[in-house]
Amino acid sequence: MASNLQEEFFPGCKPINPEYCKTCAYSKGEPPFADTPEKRYCMIFTRESGIRKPNDVYYDGAYCSAYEEE
Repeated sequence: MASNLQEEFFPGCKPINPEYCKTCAYSKGEPPFADTPEKRYCMIFTRESGIRKPNDVYYDGAYCSAYEEE
């Protein structure tokens, strides 16, 4: 089937790309909400505080102000 789409198509959700989280010292917090870099919370942005990782950091791989290399 031919398509006129110019870019990859993701129906329903935007894929994550937490690039800096993968090497951040704060990315491996308490399970079940912050135990991997791919999750929305970490040791800085905690579920208890109600503050999630910034959208540009979580989805677009932008630099995080809380980033500290492991």
